Amino acid sequence: MKKLFNRALPILLVLTLFVTMLSAAALEAPTITVETKNVKTTGATQTVELQLSIKDNPGLTACMLSLTYDPALTLTGVTAGTALSGLEFVLGGDVAANPIKMLWSGAAADTTDGVIATLTFTAPAEVGTYPVAVAVSDGDVIDNYLATVTPTLVDGAITVESAAPAHTPGDMDGNGTVNMKDSVLLMRYVAGGYGVELSLDVADIDHNGTVNMKDTVLLMRYIAGGYGVVLS
Repeated sequence: MKKLFNRALPILLVLTLFVTMLSAAALEAPTITVETKNVKTTGATQTVELQLSIKDNPGLTACMLSLTYDPALTLTGVTAGTALSGLEFVLGGDVAANPIKMLWSGAAADTTDGVIATLTFTAPAEVGTYPVAVAVSDGDVIDNYLATVTPTLVDGAITVESAAPAHTPGDMDGNGTVNMKDSVLLMRYVAGGYGVELSLDVADIDHNGTVNMKDTVLLMRYIAGGYGVVLS
């Protein structure tokens, strides 16, 4: 009996170690994130790239993601990244499909973290937030032990914001030239009672957050020249 136990012990230890490894692998779950990016509107469609990344990769032999994005966006390209580069990357169907599937697979597990794909979109000119999301089904992500992995998924978006209004510092009337008329407008604004409305980014000559007499003096000195005043 003792000899039988001694023979069986190594097998039991190996089995215990194997089960422990399987359990540990099952507990590890990567995070797959779609980048969120804010861009200023240009008044026309523009190209925007989002990165698709993986973190805490336990070692994957297969990964299939379904990418869904706002209909106002157009997917024009998908480029494989440096992470999961040990696996073969295949794009499922036409690049402009929505949703579209992306597949990584190989004989050996890849444990790298980082960017797994760069997504190139054409974003609309209209201001707004346009979601980009990934999803997985059960069995779509497989680790080195052929166990199913359930990743944490973080969706992203492209947000098109209003462009900052262009202005010339000190140009109170917005005609593109800084002259005495602008100085008078600024003085009337500071004095009050003249119904003059000016934005802070134009009237605050010294950029201290307040428009006062110091700003009017600086503007007059700039117009007069010879005082070394620079408008920015």
